[in-house]
Amino acid sequence: ALRLLADGTTLGYYRALRAYREGDTQRALALVRQVGEASTEGAARGVYGLRHLEAILLRESGDLAAARAVADRLVAWRPDLYYGHAEQGLILLAAGEARAAGVALERAVACAPQLAEGHYNLGMARAEAGDAAGAVCALERALRLGLRDEVTRLIARYHLARAYAALGMAREAAAETRWLRRQWRVVRRWREALAAERVPPGGHRRTEELITAIAGVVREGRDPGA
Repeated sequence: ALRLLADGTTLGYYRALRAYREGDTQRALALVRQVGEASTEGAARGVYGLRHLEAILLRESGDLAAARAVADRLVAWRPDLYYGHAEQGLILLAAGEARAAGVALERAVACAPQLAEGHYNLGMARAEAGDAAGAVCALERALRLGLRDEVTRLIARYHLARAYAALGMAREAAAETRWLRRQWRVVRRWREALAAERVPPGGHRRTEELITAIAGVVREGRDPGA
């Protein structure tokens, strides 16, 4: 996603992207809106990237209705691109609509079948929808393609272990659990990065719950499918 976002051409856009990368979501959103007022729907790729960043920021700030409106415009504008479909799916997932999210994320994967992140997002939606077999298929594919971020790999393998356990695949679940037990440094770095982000209190509630669950596996060596 950042490769597309980096194609913005204005100083304000780059400032917004920098603020987002630094974890200052509110400042980034204000800058995006400021740049957006001076933009038109013409300069296709730069404006598409700007609107994509706006959708991400709105979703992460909890304004799902506004985020969905932006994502829908992205899909209507460029239905052949991955990013709009992916944002639709992630917004639906954040709203607790896991099955509908899976449909949108399947469209995203069809647009970019070699993008590991797309299969990861689809796997997360399927896991939340209770589709263990579908989650295994998508998450295994994501890991084979190569998830670059260590936290994303950690989350993927945690949910993969849970899906294996749900399917009765004890050997595979045990192998993932052994890997997870060695990841305490990743958990620590993840917590430190989250604490450094400037978000409203409770803004990371779901992420903090996930960290706690994964940390429990790392600390206690328990079965993540339990």
